[in-house]
Amino acid sequence: MKLIIKENIKLATNVFDDMGIFWAEIADKNHTEHQIQFLKNNLNKKGLILDLACGTGRHLIPLLAEGYKLLGVDSSSKLLRIAKQRCPRIDVIRVDLRSLPFKKEVFEAIISMDTSVGYLPTETDDRKSMIELNRTLVKGGTFFVDVFNIKQLKHKYGKKGQIDRLNWFGIQVLLKICGKRVFRFLKLKEYPSFYLLQRRLINSDSKKLEDLWFIYTKNSEKVKKFNHKVRLYESEELEGMLSKSEFKVKCILGGYEHQEFSTESTRLILITTK
Repeated sequence: MKLIIKENIKLATNVFDDMGIFWAEIADKNHTEHQIQFLKNNLNKKGLILDLACGTGRHLIPLLAEGYKLLGVDSSSKLLRIAKQRCPRIDVIRVDLRSLPFKKEVFEAIISMDTSVGYLPTETDDRKSMIELNRTLVKGGTFFVDVFNIKQLKHKYGKKGQIDRLNWFGIQVLLKICGKRVFRFLKLKEYPSFYLLQRRLINSDSKKLEDLWFIYTKNSEKVKKFNHKVRLYESEELEGMLSKSEFKVKCILGGYEHQEFSTESTRLILITTK
């Protein structure tokens, strides 16, 4: 594509590469319809939209079908491969968010849905990515940032975390002893090809959401373990980071139906302009 001006640097694999199709099923089930409707209510079809951390294309593909022009980027080659399999005509590129391979001011809008911010190694890297995103956005363009509300998660999980009222060590033991009966007893999350057990906590020192996922596959009846971590920001911190990257915060929302933001909101959504 003509808007690309440099090659991507070599990227390391990440948890989403490891999880592959498992993550595709988890992500597809979580809020996707509400997110797409939110985007349709706030985007226009005039220019090119960048889908940041597009993953399997769960936002990109439906919006493309509605007539929007989009380019998807992600750091996971496996998720991008799944996106291409789902819709061969989409444009997706594997990138390093700290050094985007695009010219200046090429995107009319940038969407960052479902907590895409916070996976880079450090807060400094997050700030670098914000500066890069501002560089590629046209003047007057819109940047949508949707992340977990850390205040609500702190209240829900605190330091100890929870895994459906059972600690993760007990889960491992029960899995070995009882197999599928564990899931029937606990009524845990079921997806098309697997069951998911989750231990979740907020690490107050690193400000990270830390998940320990046990995935029990239906076809092979094997248990796989994954560690998932993402850095979270208070609303004031994220607003400050965006402002320093020369974004203007227009409004802060607490949900996909334009709910007012509060400490109890499950989402923290910032609509910003350049």
